[in-house]
Amino acid sequence: MFNCFSFGTTTRALLLFNLYPFDKFLVSGKPLIEREENAVGKIQKRDRSLRKFQAFMGMSYVYVESGGKKTRKLGGSSLIRSHLYAWAVCSIAPNGNRIKSDIGKQLSDRYQELRQTVRGKDALIRILFKATRLLYYELVKELVR
Repeated sequence: MFNCFSFGTTTRALLLFNLYPFDKFLVSGKPLIEREENAVGKIQKRDRSLRKFQAFMGMSYVYVESGGKKTRKLGGSSLIRSHLYAWAVCSIAPNGNRIKSDIGKQLSDRYQELRQTVRGKDALIRILFKATRLLYYELVKELVR
């Protein structure tokens, strides 16, 4: 499953060490999905297991309030986030599609689209959010049957 993303050996080991056992993200063997009604009256799904998974991967926002000013910063594991960032810079960002899978093509194409409107580090951070979401769905598909 990590082959689809072309993670390096160190990144794979780090992910396995922090994500095992995967059951810590599940409730009774299934993802926790809450349904809420929003202000307009529509039902909205919230995947709490995905949010917890992304927090473990270092891809969650923490809001800090100081002096009446509210700012957000990335929270979670900075070690995993830095490894994922290096992976994205080396594998996703180059215009040449280095990852030879559907997931790699999807991430690379999305990054090229984002580069037209979003500059700098923010485009890669958005790609990392998408990559962690795709990894979560692959793990759920593989492990929860």
